[in-house]
Amino acid sequence: MKTKRALQKYVNTASDLAESVKRNIQHEGVIDNKTVLCLNAFIIAANELAYFTNELDNEEDPKLQ
Repeated sequence: MKTKRALQKYVNTASDLAESVKRNIQHEGVIDNKTVLCLNAFIIAANELAYFTNELDNEEDPKLQ
């Protein structure tokens, strides 16, 4: 369940980041603070997803236990 939430957060933050970058390109061509915050949220979500994915891998691989 934690992995599913982490994956959903990853997808949502990736979408938010893409929309923010698109807005920056279309309007000023300059990365603004909103986009930087979206990037930070995306990085955090990616790290959380990686953590839970590693936890699952460790549970499934008897050599790692």
